[in-house]
Amino acid sequence: MKKSFIEKLEKELKGIFNYIFSSNRKTLLFISVISLISCLFLLTKGIILGHDLEYHLSRILAISINLKQGDFKSLIHDGFYGYGYANGLFYSNLFLYFPAILKTFGLNIITCYKIFVIVCSLLTTFSMYACVKKITKENQVAAISSILYTLCSYRICDVMVRAAIGETLSFIFIPIAIWGLYEIIFGDYKKFYIFSLGFVGLVNSHLLSTIMVFIVSIIVILFYITNFLEEPKRIKYLILSGILGLLLGAFFIFPMLEQYFRASLNINSGVNDKVWTISFFKLFFGIPNFKTKFIPGGIGLIFIYAIIKRIKLQEKDKIINFSDLCMTVGVCALLASTDFLPWPELTKLLGSIQFSWRLFFIASTFLSISSGIIFYKSFKKDKYGNFKLVILILYVIFSCLINQFLSYYSIRTYYDGEAKFINSYDSFSVAAGEYVPVTTDWSFIYNDERNLRSNNDIDLQFEEKNGKVYIEFSNNIKDDTYIDVPLIYYLGYSAKSKNSNSYYNLDYGYNNWIRINIGNVESDKIVVWYRGTLITRISYIVSFISLIVFIIYLLNK
Repeated sequence: MKKSFIEKLEKELKGIFNYIFSSNRKTLLFISVISLISCLFLLTKGIILGHDLEYHLSRILAISINLKQGDFKSLIHDGFYGYGYANGLFYSNLFLYFPAILKTFGLNIITCYKIFVIVCSLLTTFSMYACVKKITKENQVAAISSILYTLCSYRICDVMVRAAIGETLSFIFIPIAIWGLYEIIFGDYKKFYIFSLGFVGLVNSHLLSTIMVFIVSIIVILFYITNFLEEPKRIKYLILSGILGLLLGAFFIFPMLEQYFRASLNINSGVNDKVWTISFFKLFFGIPNFKTKFIPGGIGLIFIYAIIKRIKLQEKDKIINFSDLCMTVGVCALLASTDFLPWPELTKLLGSIQFSWRLFFIASTFLSISSGIIFYKSFKKDKYGNFKLVILILYVIFSCLINQFLSYYSIRTYYDGEAKFINSYDSFSVAAGEYVPVTTDWSFIYNDERNLRSNNDIDLQFEEKNGKVYIEFSNNIKDDTYIDVPLIYYLGYSAKSKNSNSYYNLDYGYNNWIRINIGNVESDKIVVWYRGTLITRISYIVSFISLIVFIIYLLNK
């Protein structure tokens, strides 16, 4: 009997897949090519104007400017109409140094951004592949999960419509955190540092994503508490992972916490009065609501198919058990994004999330891991499994292309170059102004002339150069004199006398400007710059030493 066309095709596909999945190198090349499909929208001229695009472009530009001025920590954003903004103290700039350095070398900022998005997409693919490969030991499972993950609808929405660089970066690190959590609970707990690295990456990407992953991790750990009670060493290494994460991330974590608790800023002056939820029936749709220009369209029908396949799958082993855990977490995260949770009552505690559909980030990740395992197990026993795998991949690619097209259509405005953006740079540099002192009058920001102010009649001159303010004053005959410098005051600013090398006391002045209390000093030359607090400086040293010790530990290991 002659074989049917499908049977012949199945045989050919089996040979192709056996070749592709025969080595890590071939598999990585295969998934890298597919992952780039999620970046096809970058081939157009310019860049579509996603919700947060201008804000993140301003961050990249600010870091580039600071680097040229010799400010390598780049904690103060040089925008906000020249008044400065402590963006780097609350929203880590670590991973934006890459596009900022490209900009410093003269590339168009739109080009820098596009290169950055492509690199993020590839790293997202690789991190998910590494996570699933280390857990399942199967190239094909890891490849399926990474394709589902990189091309998933919520990530496309994040990259294109929302231009949410923080969450886009978080997609790289949550698989690493999950892999680390797996090792601590089920696997080799001596690989505790993987969990640490995942969270250090997350905290330097997006704080809200970090908090969500932290909460999920705590719940999973509590659910498997018996594993820790049966092997107490797992508790020890869990604690070690937390300590290592704090030490490596100290350079950002502790300065941020110091500012949060010691300064009265918009970010800690209250909570949102409402968390926007999403309809249960839209959870799996997977197509953006391009009429609203805002709400993501669920996580994709492909995951419903995975749930159905799991129900039919009779196989049971260690990896299936892990898949069930991931599927449970993913489905619970989806349900939590609807009114299934009492969000009105939880707003006071979790109001900073703003939109419950941020939980799609958690759902997409865990369901991609679970679905990769389920599809592999199911197709492996299927007579036409390879054919079905091709259909699956083509469907995911088609959905990704549709999402990009509809996302592009939903916005329809874009930058075709950097000139227009740079001309409006100051307008976009602070977003909603979360890190501005709460009593700042914004109308003065727009209308005031940026000149020095003093409560007494003294001679004043100043110059701004390379991120510093140079002040010269004379003829001060009073005892209570102060000078207000047109920079928003944040803890960590310093004003140093060039004559005596001593430091002046600083405080909040006019409209939260830096106030230098010069007292009865008759004349002096002063330089004002952001030096950082003692905690900032110690934190950088701690992270640097910890990194060196950690590298030595890995090399010896």
